[in-house]
Amino acid sequence: TGQANNSVTLGNNAVDALYRVTAGADVENNFYMDMYNATNADASQIIMRKSSNSTVNTAGSVDLNESLGGITWQGNDGNSFEDAAAIRCYVDETFGDGDANGRIQFMTTPNGSTTLSERMRIDMAGNVGIGIAPANVLHVAHGSSASFKLEATGGTASEANLYLDCSTGSSSDQAALYYSRDGAHQWRLRCSAGGELELYD
Repeated sequence: TGQANNSVTLGNNAVDALYRVTAGADVENNFYMDMYNATNADASQIIMRKSSNSTVNTAGSVDLNESLGGITWQGNDGNSFEDAAAIRCYVDETFGDGDANGRIQFMTTPNGSTTLSERMRIDMAGNVGIGIAPANVLHVAHGSSASFKLEATGGTASEANLYLDCSTGSSSDQAALYYSRDGAHQWRLRCSAGGELELYD
Protein backbone atom coordinates (compact mmCIF):
# COMPACT_ATOMS: atom_id res chain seq x y z
CA THR A 1 0.00 0.00 0.00
CA GLY A 2 1.41 3.40 -0.94
CA GLN A 3 1.14 6.02 1.82
CA ALA A 4 0.95 9.80 1.71
CA ASN A 5 4.48 10.09 3.15
CA ASN A 6 5.93 7.92 0.30
CA SER A 7 6.28 4.90 2.59
CA VAL A 8 5.23 1.43 1.44
CA THR A 9 3.48 -1.09 3.68
CA LEU A 10 2.56 -4.70 2.94
CA GLY A 11 0.17 -6.52 5.27
CA ASN A 12 0.08 -3.70 7.84
CA ASN A 13 -1.33 -0.17 7.98
CA ALA A 14 1.47 1.22 10.18
CA VAL A 15 3.56 4.00 8.63
CA ASP A 16 6.35 4.30 11.20
CA ALA A 17 8.96 3.11 8.67
CA LEU A 18 9.66 3.71 4.99
CA TYR A 19 9.09 0.04 4.21
CA ARG A 20 7.31 -2.54 6.35
CA VAL A 21 6.30 -6.11 5.53
CA THR A 22 4.15 -7.90 8.11
CA ALA A 23 3.13 -11.57 8.14
CA GLY A 24 0.80 -13.49 10.45
CA ALA A 25 0.65 -17.10 11.64
CA ASP A 26 1.71 -19.91 9.31
CA VAL A 27 3.41 -17.46 6.92
CA GLU A 28 7.18 -17.27 6.46
CA ASN A 29 8.24 -13.65 6.10
CA ASN A 30 11.23 -14.26 3.83
CA PHE A 31 13.03 -11.96 1.41
CA TYR A 32 14.57 -13.42 -1.72
CA MET A 33 16.71 -11.83 -4.43
CA ASP A 34 17.07 -14.29 -7.32
CA MET A 35 19.36 -13.68 -10.30
CA TYR A 36 19.78 -15.84 -13.37
CA ASN A 37 22.83 -14.62 -15.28
CA ALA A 38 25.87 -16.37 -16.77
CA THR A 39 28.13 -13.36 -16.05
CA ASN A 40 30.25 -14.05 -12.94
CA ALA A 41 30.49 -10.36 -12.01
CA ASP A 42 26.71 -9.96 -11.70
CA ALA A 43 25.02 -10.92 -8.42
CA SER A 44 22.31 -9.69 -6.07
CA GLN A 45 23.44 -7.09 -3.53
CA ILE A 46 22.06 -4.98 -0.72
CA ILE A 47 23.75 -1.56 -0.80
CA MET A 48 23.35 0.95 2.03
CA ARG A 49 24.62 4.43 1.17
CA LYS A 50 24.94 7.62 3.20
CA SER A 51 25.90 11.20 2.43
CA SER A 52 26.54 13.54 5.34
CA ASN A 53 24.31 16.21 3.83
CA SER A 54 20.62 16.63 4.69
CA THR A 55 19.77 17.75 1.14
CA VAL A 56 18.67 14.82 -1.04
CA ASN A 57 21.09 13.89 -3.86
CA THR A 58 23.77 16.22 -2.45
CA ALA A 59 27.26 14.96 -1.62
CA GLY A 60 28.70 15.32 1.87
CA SER A 61 31.78 13.56 3.25
CA VAL A 62 31.01 11.22 6.15
CA ASP A 63 33.00 11.72 9.36
CA LEU A 64 34.87 9.56 11.86
CA ASN A 65 32.58 7.14 13.76
CA GLU A 66 29.55 8.07 11.67
CA SER A 67 27.10 5.20 11.22
CA LEU A 68 26.74 3.90 7.66
CA GLY A 69 24.04 1.32 8.30
CA GLY A 70 23.28 -1.90 10.06
CA ILE A 71 21.07 -4.90 10.63
CA THR A 72 19.24 -5.36 13.94
CA TRP A 73 17.36 -8.39 15.24
CA GLN A 74 14.58 -7.79 17.78
CA GLY A 75 12.27 -10.00 19.83
CA ASN A 76 9.09 -9.17 21.70
CA ASP A 77 9.29 -9.38 25.51
CA GLY A 78 5.52 -9.48 25.94
CA ASN A 79 5.25 -5.70 25.95
CA SER A 80 7.50 -4.33 23.20
CA PHE A 81 10.19 -5.28 20.71
CA GLU A 82 13.73 -5.15 22.14
CA ASP A 83 17.15 -5.44 20.51
CA ALA A 84 18.73 -8.91 20.70
CA ALA A 85 21.67 -8.64 18.29
CA ALA A 86 23.02 -6.32 15.60
CA ILE A 87 25.70 -5.81 12.98
CA ARG A 88 26.71 -2.18 12.39
CA CYS A 89 29.08 -0.41 10.02
CA TYR A 90 30.88 2.79 11.03
CA VAL A 91 33.41 5.15 9.45
CA ASP A 92 36.87 4.37 10.86
CA GLU A 93 38.54 7.54 9.54
CA THR A 94 36.97 10.60 7.92
CA PHE A 95 36.40 10.07 4.20
CA GLY A 96 38.28 12.04 1.56
CA ASP A 97 37.77 12.21 -2.19
CA GLY A 98 38.64 8.71 -3.42
CA ASP A 99 39.53 7.62 0.14
CA ALA A 100 36.99 5.37 1.86
CA ASN A 101 37.23 3.10 4.90
CA GLY A 102 35.08 1.45 7.52
CA ARG A 103 34.76 -0.99 10.38
CA ILE A 104 32.13 -3.60 11.23
CA GLN A 105 30.90 -4.15 14.79
CA PHE A 106 29.00 -7.20 16.03
CA MET A 107 26.74 -6.74 19.05
CA THR A 108 24.56 -8.84 21.34
CA THR A 109 22.33 -8.04 24.31
CA PRO A 110 23.24 -9.87 27.54
CA ASN A 111 20.59 -11.63 29.61
CA GLY A 112 18.72 -9.29 31.95
CA SER A 113 19.29 -6.25 29.75
CA THR A 114 17.79 -4.50 26.73
CA THR A 115 21.00 -2.74 25.69
CA LEU A 116 23.28 -3.95 22.92
CA SER A 117 26.96 -4.46 23.79
CA GLU A 118 29.75 -4.70 21.26
CA ARG A 119 31.35 -8.16 21.21
CA MET A 120 33.60 -8.11 18.15
CA ARG A 121 34.82 -5.67 15.51
CA ILE A 122 36.82 -5.77 12.30
CA ASP A 123 38.57 -2.47 11.71
CA MET A 124 39.60 -0.84 8.43
CA ALA A 125 43.01 -2.59 8.52
CA GLY A 126 41.42 -6.03 8.87
CA ASN A 127 42.37 -6.37 12.55
CA VAL A 128 39.89 -8.37 14.62
CA GLY A 129 39.06 -7.42 18.19
CA ILE A 130 36.93 -9.55 20.52
CA GLY A 131 35.86 -7.52 23.54
CA ILE A 132 38.19 -4.66 22.58
CA ALA A 133 39.16 -2.30 19.76
CA PRO A 134 42.03 -4.28 18.19
CA ALA A 135 45.65 -3.18 18.38
CA ASN A 136 46.85 -6.36 16.64
CA VAL A 137 45.71 -8.70 13.89
CA LEU A 138 43.77 -10.63 16.56
CA HIS A 139 43.16 -8.97 19.93
CA VAL A 140 41.03 -10.64 22.63
CA ALA A 141 40.08 -9.05 25.96
CA HIS A 142 37.64 -9.78 28.79
CA GLY A 143 36.94 -7.95 32.01
CA SER A 144 37.66 -10.77 34.48
CA SER A 145 39.38 -13.52 32.50
CA ALA A 146 40.38 -14.21 28.91
CA SER A 147 40.83 -17.84 27.96
CA PHE A 148 41.66 -19.43 24.64
CA LYS A 149 40.70 -23.04 24.00
CA LEU A 150 41.36 -25.38 21.10
CA GLU A 151 39.29 -28.56 21.36
CA ALA A 152 39.26 -31.48 18.95
CA THR A 153 36.18 -33.67 19.35
CA GLY A 154 36.64 -36.11 16.47
CA GLY A 155 37.88 -39.08 18.51
CA THR A 156 41.30 -40.65 19.05
CA ALA A 157 42.70 -39.47 15.70
CA SER A 158 41.74 -35.80 16.13
CA GLU A 159 44.27 -33.07 16.85
CA ALA A 160 44.17 -29.56 18.33
CA ASN A 161 47.24 -27.64 17.16
CA LEU A 162 48.54 -24.09 17.51
CA TYR A 163 51.06 -23.06 14.87
CA LEU A 164 53.45 -20.08 15.04
CA ASP A 165 55.04 -19.65 11.63
CA CYS A 166 57.54 -16.91 10.80
CA SER A 167 58.70 -17.80 7.30
CA THR A 168 60.49 -14.68 6.02
CA GLY A 169 63.82 -16.52 6.01
CA SER A 170 65.69 -13.95 8.09
CA SER A 171 67.71 -15.25 11.03
CA SER A 172 66.45 -12.31 13.13
CA ASP A 173 62.81 -13.39 12.78
CA GLN A 174 61.43 -15.87 15.28
CA ALA A 175 57.98 -16.95 16.40
CA ALA A 176 57.48 -16.48 20.14
CA LEU A 177 54.97 -16.76 22.98
CA TYR A 178 54.97 -13.78 25.38
CA TYR A 179 53.77 -13.54 28.96
CA SER A 180 53.03 -10.00 30.15
CA ARG A 181 51.68 -8.38 33.31
CA ASP A 182 50.07 -4.95 33.13
CA GLY A 183 51.50 -4.50 29.64
CA ALA A 184 55.11 -5.28 30.66
CA HIS A 185 56.80 -8.39 29.25
CA GLN A 186 57.81 -10.88 31.95
CA TRP A 187 59.18 -13.67 29.77
CA ARG A 188 58.94 -15.10 26.27
CA LEU A 189 59.31 -18.58 24.80
CA ARG A 190 60.61 -18.76 21.27
CA CYS A 191 62.11 -21.08 18.71
CA SER A 192 65.29 -19.64 17.28
CA ALA A 193 66.28 -19.71 13.61
CA GLY A 194 68.49 -22.69 14.45
CA GLY A 195 65.51 -24.68 15.77
CA GLU A 196 66.36 -24.29 19.48
CA LEU A 197 63.68 -23.62 22.10
CA GLU A 198 64.66 -20.57 24.19
CA LEU A 199 63.16 -18.98 27.31
CA TYR A 200 63.85 -15.26 27.87
CA ASP A 201 62.87 -12.80 30.57
